[in-house]
Amino acid sequence: MAAVRIPAYFFGIPFGLAGLGNTWIVAGRDGDVPTWIGNALLALAALTWLAVVVAYAAYALPRPRALVGDLVDPVAGAFVSLAVITPMLLAALGVAPHNLGSGGFLSTCSWSSRSSLVAG
Repeated sequence: MAAVRIPAYFFGIPFGLAGLGNTWIVAGRDGDVPTWIGNALLALAALTWLAVVVAYAAYALPRPRALVGDLVDPVAGAFVSLAVITPMLLAALGVAPHNLGSGGFLSTCSWSSRSSLVAG
C-alpha cells in the first residue's frame, strides 16, 4: 500500500490552532472568556502536531527526494519550518505557565533541533 502524500502546508494546521489557543488564553486573562477553552485548543494543537509529524515522517523519510524537494521549494520550505516552530510555541504558551522547568526544557530542545537543521 502506497503512503499518502502529506503536503508540507499541513504543518500550518497545528500552528494556527496554537495561535487560536493563545488568543483564547489572553482573552481569558481579561475575564472575557474561560481560559480552559484556550488550554483545550493548545492540547488539540499538540495532538494535531504529533499526528502531522508522524504522517509526514512516514511519507517523507522513505523518500529523501520528496523531503529535499519540500525543503528547497520556496513555498513549501516555509511550512516545513513550522514542524520545529510549533513545539516552541506550544512549550511557551501551554507548558511554561504551568511548569516552568518543563516548558523551558521543551523550548530548548525544539530550538536545538531547529538550530541543527539550519547548521547541518
